[in-house]
Amino acid sequence: MEFTSNTKMLQEIIKYLDFTSQLHDLLGLIQSYKQKLNSEQDNFFPLLYHCIEVDFPLLIDIAGNAANFLLVEPDLGQQLFQQVIDLAIKTEDPRLSQMVNQIQLTLRISLPLMPSILSFDSQSSFANKSGLSVIKGIVMARTIISKYCKSAVFRCPTEGCCGHKGHRVFDSHSAASICSYCGCTNEEFLRARINGDQALAVFVNPSGFQQNNFLRHQGITVSFKDELTRDLELGVCYNVVVSFKPHHMVAWGIERTISEHQWRFTNGLPTVAIPLAILQHLQKTDLDSPWNLTATLSSQLASHIYPLNSFFQLKIGLLLSLASQDLDKMPVHLLAVGPDCCQLLQSVSQLSRRHVGVTSPTLSGAMGGSMGAVWMEAGPLLLASGGVCYIGDWAKFGSGRSSVASQIVTAIESGQVDLVDSSNTVLGSPASLPLRAAVWTFWSGDKATSAAQTQLRTLIEIFGMPFIGDGSGDIEAVAQHLLLEAMQSDVKPPSCMISPEDLKQYLDIVCSFKVQLTPEASKLLRNYFVASRRERPDCLPLTAIKTMTSLAEAHARLCLRTHVISEDVILVICLYEEAITALYGPSLMSPPPTVFASLSAENGTCIGQQVDLKLKNFSMWLQQYIKSLLSESSVNLSVCEE
Repeated sequence: MEFTSNTKMLQEIIKYLDFTSQLHDLLGLIQSYKQKLNSEQDNFFPLLYHCIEVDFPLLIDIAGNAANFLLVEPDLGQQLFQQVIDLAIKTEDPRLSQMVNQIQLTLRISLPLMPSILSFDSQSSFANKSGLSVIKGIVMARTIISKYCKSAVFRCPTEGCCGHKGHRVFDSHSAASICSYCGCTNEEFLRARINGDQALAVFVNPSGFQQNNFLRHQGITVSFKDELTRDLELGVCYNVVVSFKPHHMVAWGIERTISEHQWRFTNGLPTVAIPLAILQHLQKTDLDSPWNLTATLSSQLASHIYPLNSFFQLKIGLLLSLASQDLDKMPVHLLAVGPDCCQLLQSVSQLSRRHVGVTSPTLSGAMGGSMGAVWMEAGPLLLASGGVCYIGDWAKFGSGRSSVASQIVTAIESGQVDLVDSSNTVLGSPASLPLRAAVWTFWSGDKATSAAQTQLRTLIEIFGMPFIGDGSGDIEAVAQHLLLEAMQSDVKPPSCMISPEDLKQYLDIVCSFKVQLTPEASKLLRNYFVASRRERPDCLPLTAIKTMTSLAEAHARLCLRTHVISEDVILVICLYEEAITALYGPSLMSPPPTVFASLSAENGTCIGQQVDLKLKNFSMWLQQYIKSLLSESSVNLSVCEE
């Protein structure tokens, strides 16, 4: 590197550090460090390690030449930053010159997905690469944090020797083994050793969890050290800034990946354009109809397999579960009751951000290995974070509490995924991670037996709400629909139909919304829960109040609202009433009007209008139902009191 260009880059780095106030902060930290250093032996007192945050887009604006050099030669670029700090220390206070060797810098780089997006096809293709790049991947396995030696002090064991004072090295393997003064073998002064944290992580391509991806994806192993090891969670997608070594990759920065919609919503920016087909429907929808859009979108789920009005109550549940997939909280899990909904669940689950089917006996994940190299591996529940983990028919687990069923139940009830070892023993922290995936399953047991009824009640208690997946009454309609679809396979779909791609984009937009429960909605939800528990205490589970709240929030998102209103709660209560009626029979006091089971598909564009009219009738029934069971003085009873 030429002297002139080197000086220019040093000046640019100084401008960047000064603009970001990092130079001022470091000098203040050094002054306080110096006071401690004066009372200790220089070689034995711990070094000052400091991390410089490098916002690469900002660095390009302020220090273009230095940014380009750092991009191509990251190790040499870090030395330039170290040189700037050394010069700044000497300039600030010449008395601090003795501390130059006591300060070691590391860079944490924030780099957008611009220089190169690496392929996950083969790690051997990285051998000839150089410079910094960015990979986007999901952590499928990682080691527990272990220690490594950052620096150590070696000294001669002879007290009278000049080499007894010792010297600090930053690579203990290259330390001089023989004293240069007396020829004795140097020994490490263990109290002066400085250790750091390190971990390995294996990343897999996110496209492997998307729709209709049947390719084999090779994982990439990346080494992390110190601050970069603090945020490594199994199943989470990251953007990782890496450089290349002969046999491995080294991380320089890491950030959790968020969608463009989430980023815009977080920063208060306008959302991206809503898909045209959905926007046109919104423009045609009556402003007084809070349910029309949800009904229309639900009816078109898996429309290539089922008629618009088939499995309608279940379709709404599936759509609300997809809209509840917020990474900040646990999404709505789904239990369908009936043997005929397998294809529907499989088809709709592909609309989620991630779709993971269960093929492994270990759902939560595994942990094993020897001390110092203990690996934690993500199972389907973690790999499906932010999406759907479809486990199929619950009946395959049997009537007993199998290990697989136990893992699912424990994860749903606690909201945590506990990794297990080779003997299926549940491990504690740090092998316990938050559950961020929606678990979808269906139950096909025989409701006529008492054992099956007991199992079903248990499952409803766990999942919070059942959805009806029995299509025995729609067999002829489904067969006719499939024949019609086959005969019109070359015909362009009607303009009123919304494509899966548009619906998936719309779900990505609405999942970024943060919603709050209004007092009116909360009161309606609470009053219904108390009234229903009074009339039928064995039908509505205690966990229903949490599930109902999450479903109401999801419906508000679908309507592009940030507040849950009473109409959102009315739809969710209707879902509950139809499920309870189908499984246990109607209310003896006042049977609710049928809504979703009586829709007609003769005119597909009228599905939303039918639902809107029927739900208005249902809301009037609901008002009378609550009044008949709750007196005026008890209408505000809390759920806890009930």
